[in-house]
Amino acid sequence: MNPLEENTDKFFWHQYDSFYEKHFPKDLHGNILEIGVLRGHSIRYLLKRFPSAKSVIGVDIIEEKKKWPKHSKIQYYMVDQSDENQINNFFTKNNNFDLIIEDGSHFPSHQERCFRLGFEAISNGGIYIVEDIHSCLPDHELFKKEQGYLENEFTPSLLTLLLVFERCKRKQKQITESDLKQLSKNKNFNSSTVNRLFNLIDEINIYKRVTFPDRCWNCGRENFSYANYKCFCNVELYKMADSMTTVIKKKK
Repeated sequence: MNPLEENTDKFFWHQYDSFYEKHFPKDLHGNILEIGVLRGHSIRYLLKRFPSAKSVIGVDIIEEKKKWPKHSKIQYYMVDQSDENQINNFFTKNNNFDLIIEDGSHFPSHQERCFRLGFEAISNGGIYIVEDIHSCLPDHELFKKEQGYLENEFTPSLLTLLLVFERCKRKQKQITESDLKQLSKNKNFNSSTVNRLFNLIDEINIYKRVTFPDRCWNCGRENFSYANYKCFCNVELYKMADSMTTVIKKKK
């Protein structure tokens, strides 16, 4: 693994690298967007991985930091994922992306909102990735924070939507009225939106890490307290709601 990959938790923690390489093109010549910049390591990786890209755009809720990578192809925008108008305005002015990676707040509602608005901005044949979509699972703290603990009253999440889509496409079936009724209980996806998204999508591939990470995202240790599935800094290494991503390809 080269240093650019070692520095981004996409790989040393989540282990998304081999999964992505199965679905990424060898190179691309259009625009790339990553929502969620953090330290800028993934922006560096994307610029290196796709040298022919026209631009690599980073979006975050905070202002551009001095330590973020600088290059003539790189641009940064300040956007709040919780604000529908800000997201809509960004995608109105910036579109025709060959690749979008949504790695922002991980709040399920933010993932839903960005996908609903952002998938329209993907070029035909392009790829939309929702990283850390395990935050949509009921035992994840962000899901609990948004959804609460009302038994049997959970709202279908983006992960729910994509799992239903994947199942239908794998079985070569259309979305049923029963599916629509369930999925449209989410305020970000009414029945017409669900149908439109389903018809725009070519295929969906979902990955979940099932092994220990290479090192801890929190302290950097590579030796762990294996008996309790934790790092010595107390970070959990092996949870049900951990390290899931999905690659969604748009029809050509």
